[in-house]
Amino acid sequence: MTALAVVLAAAFIVLTSTEVGRDGARRGLEAAFSRQFNGSLHIGRLTGNLVGVLYAGSVTVHGPDGTLLLDADSLVLRPTLRGLLTRSFTLRSATVIRPRLYFHHDAEGWNVTRLLRPRTDAAPDDAPWSFSTPVIRLVDGTLHLSDEAPPPRAVTAGWMPDYRDLRVDSLDALMRLHLRGNTREVAVERLTARLPDYDLPLALSGAWKGDATEQHLDPFAVQLGHTRLSGTLALADRNIRPFAIEATLDLTELRRLAPALPLRSRVQVQATGQLRHGLLDVAAARINHGASRIETAGVLAWSDTGAWLQDATAEARLQQRDVEQVWPEAPEAVRILADGARLELAGSADWRAGTRLDARLHYAGAVGAAAGTVEARHTEAWQVAGQLSTTRLAAGRLDERLGDTELTGQTRLRLRGASLQTLTGTGTVALTDSRVAGRAVD
Repeated sequence: MTALAVVLAAAFIVLTSTEVGRDGARRGLEAAFSRQFNGSLHIGRLTGNLVGVLYAGSVTVHGPDGTLLLDADSLVLRPTLRGLLTRSFTLRSATVIRPRLYFHHDAEGWNVTRLLRPRTDAAPDDAPWSFSTPVIRLVDGTLHLSDEAPPPRAVTAGWMPDYRDLRVDSLDALMRLHLRGNTREVAVERLTARLPDYDLPLALSGAWKGDATEQHLDPFAVQLGHTRLSGTLALADRNIRPFAIEATLDLTELRRLAPALPLRSRVQVQATGQLRHGLLDVAAARINHGASRIETAGVLAWSDTGAWLQDATAEARLQQRDVEQVWPEAPEAVRILADGARLELAGSADWRAGTRLDARLHYAGAVGAAAGTVEARHTEAWQVAGQLSTTRLAAGRLDERLGDTELTGQTRLRLRGASLQTLTGTGTVALTDSRVAGRAVD
């Protein structure tokens, strides 16, 4: 018995505290990574004790095509003995020192998505290892996003940042990570970083869980400068999932990312609904600023054949002062229309076979009231039909060239053309109890 104890003790020391044991552990880690992911892990050296602290140096991760996704100066790992005896690598904690992440997008998608996608070519008896750690820390990391595609129009026009070459630095994070079979779970307790090109700090937290068919963020919180976004969100291939989002948008700061954005100040946003791949059902969404608010709802669906919008509604109650704060460069007519305005819109649209649009509106404000409908169709040419009824609409306040003009009546139009800019057609105007340039019309 004593001899057996000595042999076991010696074997334990060899396996956990010597170069032979560490080299075996290094090869095991690299092999387990390759079985679990569509990529490869390389550890240049491994020092320390398998039941104490392991130090890994010169760590790199490559995707299935050999592109570099991560390199780090070093890892500090604290494994558990129980994990070493099973098909799992369980850590008390893991610290990644100065990681450099390279996420690239090409015609096949994001390289990190291909890396994390569950493997389908593993042998039946080659069950994937699990990996879990209650604590994982990233210290002084960087992230570089790149995309080989040409910039979309929204980027060149200044409506969104150029994500094709985006840098994130000063990355520090405290997370929990668990990988088992096809399921991945990441809980971010705290992550802070900085977007140096835009001089904006970034902070986020949340719990993400995903597999081949569903992705869940429940809950999550993101802060970019003074802009804050939080809620719950899930995306599934088939099953519809509820979502709830609250946000404070600092539009003045966000202009650093989107210089073409004409808006300023801060607005509050809340939205609830349901979501799955190909369907966004907004039960209620509200935007608030000062005494003004906009409420909307509707269903947006899309597929390979196009997109369509149904049961869309919007209601706005506006004050001129609020509109001027959020949109300082708004045209004068918009400022005047917003004075004490109440606007209601409803309609639907379909872009699957050409364009089909149906809409109704009601407006009331300090300059009068209006209600109307519009129908637009486009296959080979545009066909547009609309009508507008006005009640004591002070058109002269909207365009000073009209002078003392107040309109009560109805206008009907039928137009046709190859493009919206070349529409021509016929129309009728019927006025009662109105004034045009100071002259009575009845």
